[in-house]
Amino acid sequence: MKNLIPHFIQQKFLANEWHGNFDACTMFVDMSGFTWLTETLMQQGREGAERLSEILNAIFEPMVGMVYEHGGFIPYFAGDAFIAIFSLEECDCGADEVLALAQRQFELLDEASKGFREFEISIKVGLSCGRVEWGIAGGERKSFYFRGPAIKGCSDSQGLAKQHEIITDRAFTHRLSVSVKLHPLEPAGFFRVEQPIVLPLAQKQTPKPLPPLQRKVAAVFLPEAVLEFNQGGEFRTVVSVFMAFEGVETHELLDQFAHIVLDHIDNFSGYFKEIDFSDKGGVLVAFFGAPVSFENNVERALEFVAAVQEDLLPLQLSGGLNFKAGIGSGIAYTGIVGGKERCQYAAVGNKVNIAARAMMRAGWGEVLVDAEVQKSRHFRFQYKGDMTYKGLKEKIPTYQLVGRNAQRRQNFEGSMVGRQQELQRLANFGMSVFQHAAAGIAYVYGEAGIGKTRLSFELRHQLRRHQQFRWFTCQSDQILRKPFNPFTKFLKGYFEQSSDYTPAENLVYFEKQFEALLNEIINLNHPESDRIKREIIRTKPVLAALVGLKTKNSFWENLDAKGRYQSILAGLTTFFQAEALLQPLVIELEDGHWFDVYSIEFLNEFARRIKDYPVFLLVTSRYDDEGRKLHLFDEAVLQKHGLPQMEVDINILSREALEALATGRLGGTIAPRLIDLLQRTTNGNPFYAEQMLEYFMEAGLLKNGKKGWHVGDKNVGFSDSIQAVLTARIDRLSSLVKETIKAAAVIGREFELPILAEVMKGNEELIRENGNAKTLLKEQVKTAERAQIWQAMNELRYIFRHTLLREAVYDMQLGTRLKEVHRLIAEAIEKLYAGNLEQRYVDLVFHYEQAGVEPKLRSYLLKAADYARAYFQNQQALHFYNKLLLLISHEENPEERAKILLKKGGILELIGQWEECENIYREALSVVQQTANSELSGRVNNMLGHLLILKGNYEEAGEFLETAAAFCGSIHNNRGTSKVFGNLGTLYFRQGKYEEAKLYFIRSIQLAQLYKHSPSNSQIVATLGLTYMNLGKYEDGIRWQQSQLDLCKKVNDRQGMATLYVNMGIVYFEKGDYDDALQCIV
Repeated sequence: MKNLIPHFIQQKFLANEWHGNFDACTMFVDMSGFTWLTETLMQQGREGAERLSEILNAIFEPMVGMVYEHGGFIPYFAGDAFIAIFSLEECDCGADEVLALAQRQFELLDEASKGFREFEISIKVGLSCGRVEWGIAGGERKSFYFRGPAIKGCSDSQGLAKQHEIITDRAFTHRLSVSVKLHPLEPAGFFRVEQPIVLPLAQKQTPKPLPPLQRKVAAVFLPEAVLEFNQGGEFRTVVSVFMAFEGVETHELLDQFAHIVLDHIDNFSGYFKEIDFSDKGGVLVAFFGAPVSFENNVERALEFVAAVQEDLLPLQLSGGLNFKAGIGSGIAYTGIVGGKERCQYAAVGNKVNIAARAMMRAGWGEVLVDAEVQKSRHFRFQYKGDMTYKGLKEKIPTYQLVGRNAQRRQNFEGSMVGRQQELQRLANFGMSVFQHAAAGIAYVYGEAGIGKTRLSFELRHQLRRHQQFRWFTCQSDQILRKPFNPFTKFLKGYFEQSSDYTPAENLVYFEKQFEALLNEIINLNHPESDRIKREIIRTKPVLAALVGLKTKNSFWENLDAKGRYQSILAGLTTFFQAEALLQPLVIELEDGHWFDVYSIEFLNEFARRIKDYPVFLLVTSRYDDEGRKLHLFDEAVLQKHGLPQMEVDINILSREALEALATGRLGGTIAPRLIDLLQRTTNGNPFYAEQMLEYFMEAGLLKNGKKGWHVGDKNVGFSDSIQAVLTARIDRLSSLVKETIKAAAVIGREFELPILAEVMKGNEELIRENGNAKTLLKEQVKTAERAQIWQAMNELRYIFRHTLLREAVYDMQLGTRLKEVHRLIAEAIEKLYAGNLEQRYVDLVFHYEQAGVEPKLRSYLLKAADYARAYFQNQQALHFYNKLLLLISHEENPEERAKILLKKGGILELIGQWEECENIYREALSVVQQTANSELSGRVNNMLGHLLILKGNYEEAGEFLETAAAFCGSIHNNRGTSKVFGNLGTLYFRQGKYEEAKLYFIRSIQLAQLYKHSPSNSQIVATLGLTYMNLGKYEDGIRWQQSQLDLCKKVNDRQGMATLYVNMGIVYFEKGDYDDALQCIV
């Protein structure tokens, strides 16, 4: 095991010490000529790399050995430089000896240089003494740092030194006991040691052997690839990231900072070298492409920086953090540098230097990159000019990172074939919508794999040639059908929400995006802009709730289920109206055949309010099982509001189009028999044809003959079913890749790597890899990506390239295995999202139901049903309550069954299905009669009595309410009695028996005052006011209502206030005080 981290850090880690300080002398040794050496040997390939490795060892090994021989240690190497620390507490090496050691470094270099006379290498040294602060920072992956006056002092001294010079600061000179000729420098406080001097180096006894570095400790700080690195140096393409920072003064802040950075380094498979406090201040150094390379190293580095920028925003806002970065890509020497006592995996070269220099040139908050990095298509850059950097002869073209490329969507190879007529029809319709600023709806129908998504993709590009617009994709979920899911999913992307962020972090991103939208509306000159501005501000809590954020003291928190449902409709409508005012808007409603009922209700409400907005609604949908077309919009609504619509049917490809597709894919003439084969096996479905061609190519079955490409083996056997072709493609992959794909298919069409990782933990092949399982799993995911099974949405989220492919993999698995994987997925969700499970209840129901884990299924059915009821998603709630009732018999648990029946009945009562509701309540009554639960018996009788009041069956209602009062009274349930008395008051009020009603209302209010304020109290007081009105006692009624209104204002009960204002207005009106009545209503 190489000494890849300081033994000092291992010692502190094992002692559970994370932060401290000590006094020390420090020495900064910096070499020049190293970059030219590297660039020269780089031209010699492998031989040059071996030569460079020899030179590095020749230089560093004696220098490192000398430091450790005299009790010092080296925290890290900065390419062609290093810092040595000599603790005044741990070793007897004072300033005199450190100066002698510095002098000895020149002698060691001279001796080493005899082996490479063709290169001129020189050094300079900076010296200091003082306090050194150290720390271990990070989360699961950790790093360490050394900083403080002594580190800064030797760095500043080295910065003032010229080649062959030793510079000290005042703190170091104060500790010298020998007479040394020093020349003062500017700025004051630094001195050059005059040469030559006679300062003998004390002879040391044989140094105490270093304790072996423990692998388990090193693995906390370094990736497996570095620990396993056991080869000489090599030249390879490396993307270097240097990030300077300031404003992180405490260990606690630095720990948070490092935690975020290190987590993202792991996420994007980079190598974090160090936290360095030397000549450039606080700097983080990371490499992508070494020691493990990927085909998209530049994108990984940019995604890493972008993710860090986003995650550090809260620290910037709260702690004053500033940071900037430089990124460079190119060939560099990579390998182990240092000596036996201390070494480090590093990258050295001109491109590495460019990244460091770009970081220094950048302003705070900027990221500067070189020309190679700016070629990335996934990000946007701004040219800053050809800049001169220290140590480099030529000017370097430099660019500033602006942000991600917002138009990242699914890419398609080759040209679209056979759909030009349909494309033109859609484009003409879309341009008409834009030109007349009037909404329109287009349906695109076709079977699975027929090319709806490709047509949509081409339409987007076609329209872009003529018009600027915004394109929003709202995609439905095939399996879960969550309420409003297409729109909540879109909004989470719009507001940059992620399950990887904390709620506080997600709130920051939400506020940033919302503020940007609001500012655009404020600056808009449009008759509707003021109204939209007011409404978008009002419904801000609704948008926040839709993306899973909780807002305090907002009207959303005080709404009942129906109010929330209505507010969602209003909030979504206003949001899309606002966007349409800014630019013409295309809303792609993808997979309309899977849209949930609540999303369809919203769309029809939305259609009523967008006639004069440039909104192009594009619906892509399959036919249903009977071949019928599904329509998201009600025909009557569209006719009433004058919204035009059109339909496009995508049919199978003709023989000519199929030939064009194959020609584009294979790049040559296609033999007629191959076209015959494709036509017979795919029935002209372009996706099937593409998959079949992929299969032929991967299997090596294609031959290029005189008549063109054909299948070489005439006896090749395969099923006419595309299912067999898709399965054969999966079977050709390695067993571990196949198992990875199978597990991902059970998660869903989209899947997240953290969940997949949890599911795959039990895989025997991964277990055998011990600590390398995470890396191995990522490799399997990348292998599947290269095999065109799925594509990355971001670094942690993937999507199967087609639903059919995912379905084929799912269907090829045995039922017992599917149950097991569904259980593992559910458990992974519980573990990974423990703090925010509400958004995952539906997923957990689905997976535990498929897994057959009934106890968990019961638990999450109840939670999902309650959650849906709270958001007025009544059909969803009823669906889950019904499922739950099938699992709970009245014999097994009558009390639990009765409670669920009451919840189901409450929804039925709310939506006006009173007959069914009565049946449910009476069933609950029969169930609860089997128990001795008086509290529950009181509730059932009370709810049934209340329903019968609504139905006008007053006599029977009174009997149930009296029974309810008796049950509540028998156990002194004052809260329950209060509710019963309120209903009895309503019963008598409806019958015109106002004195009896008044007495019950007052008794209800008196009991309710014993408990915390409830919105139902306001309804009772409001009706009491009407009771007094009917008795001719207007002032008494107003006094009661005003008293309750004051209480509602104190607790911000807006629903209660609304009820009281309405009823108080009625009392004032009947009294003849019309101005006061109007004031209440307004």
